[in-house]
Amino acid sequence: MLITDFRKLIYGSLITFSLNPIIFFFGFLWNMILTRILTPFDVGRYSLCITIFGILAAISNLGIDSFLFRHYPLLDKNTDIKGRRFLLLISIFFPFLSGILSGTFIFIFRYKINDILNTHLDNLLNIFLIALPFYTVSYSLIKALLAEGYAFRAQLVNLLSTRLIPFSILLSLLKFKKIYNVNDVALIYSISVILMFIVSIYWVNKYVCSFKGPFDKIFTIKEIFAFSIPIMFSSLFSIMFLWSDNLMLGILSSSDNVAYYNMSYLLSAMIKNFSLLAIQTLLLPILMKYYGESKNDNIVEVYGITSRLAFLISVPIALFFIIYRKEMLVYIFGNKYIIGHRVLEILSIMFLIRVSIGPISTIAIAYAKTPWIMISTFIVLILNVLGNYILIPLIGIAGAALCTGSSEILSAILILFKLPIDFIRQFNKNIYRYVINLFIASCIFYGSKLFYNDNLVNFLFSGILCTLIFYIIISKSPAISKSDKELFKKLIKNLKN
Repeated sequence: MLITDFRKLIYGSLITFSLNPIIFFFGFLWNMILTRILTPFDVGRYSLCITIFGILAAISNLGIDSFLFRHYPLLDKNTDIKGRRFLLLISIFFPFLSGILSGTFIFIFRYKINDILNTHLDNLLNIFLIALPFYTVSYSLIKALLAEGYAFRAQLVNLLSTRLIPFSILLSLLKFKKIYNVNDVALIYSISVILMFIVSIYWVNKYVCSFKGPFDKIFTIKEIFAFSIPIMFSSLFSIMFLWSDNLMLGILSSSDNVAYYNMSYLLSAMIKNFSLLAIQTLLLPILMKYYGESKNDNIVEVYGITSRLAFLISVPIALFFIIYRKEMLVYIFGNKYIIGHRVLEILSIMFLIRVSIGPISTIAIAYAKTPWIMISTFIVLILNVLGNYILIPLIGIAGAALCTGSSEILSAILILFKLPIDFIRQFNKNIYRYVINLFIASCIFYGSKLFYNDNLVNFLFSGILCTLIFYIIISKSPAISKSDKELFKKLIKNLKN
């Protein structure tokens, strides 16, 4: 049973993981162009608007996407069509309405936001607000595709709408328009969000469940919000403590520093995105199945394996960023952004530690620990804001990085200790292999620095070669347990069949 379920997980994770490099590649190109066509001041304003947009989206979605993702797989696709249709309609109506109300509220108080952040965002922010209702609904629809097992289509929507289409429009703008500004970039982003909404609606209606037809009210509105509202606050607090550094830099520093910090953050976030997110987005349906069958041992085993796998993926990425941090920023964003090299170093270390704890939030949702997720995230948010308030005036953007990284680690630890003791024991067992992986990778990557010449080809070749050597060595070492090796062999055999 575990092999069969892991096969589904690996299939989905491979799809997600294979498309992630393409998504991030175009994300890099997008940010590279922005840092070259816009001043750091305008890049900072754009980043602040994206931060506000993300916070509003978390509020507007009302946590209904998580309710859908948790309960949708439990409904049979043949006998519970009306119940599935009800969940889909709810996940569209409430987020869209809430997006309109949230956008209207911010529009009314836009000048007050300018005063707080010491900059002018009003016209730029208005463009983002147009796309807000469509974005919140799209988030739920993509979760519906994932819950139904359409990982490829969910990722393809993300790739086309948020990467390929806006990137193509931006290139056309650069070719045919000699004068461009940050408002043009915001308009391109908003158009891509609306296109994402249209494609998501079409695919969910075609492949998941038709919106037309009768529905059964299988949950009351009170039951839905009793589950989703804590998730909404948890998501809101999570986004706020992740992006509170941007807001606090805007309040206590300047838009330029927001730009320098944000580009380093986006790079370091790859450590999580290429490891944890590729797995945990598809992990919840399997965990819910085990939880419903009271198979706690299987859940612990899934946690241990996915944590070790995520760490193996993230180690070479993190070390490459730490050792070649200055080169990364210069080659990708330009000489001005080398100011953020210390941020990249700090966040790479912190995010690697966070990955070692594993997909703990997803497991907590499966165990219905959503109230504790909200409480712990709120505690960490308060500490993060206080830390930013103290450290930003003292050490600038490095202080914001310390607060963000430590907040992620503390949040995961608080959730881990709320779960059954078996998960803590499993984490302790994993530490031994984490240390071996880190030691081997450090020797390889720091050794490569001795032979590094300051050119782009050598830079890329060093990263690829060191990563390959690392995986070859650990495959022959105690870093991977015999049980993991046997499991992976069975998975590969099943995937081939």
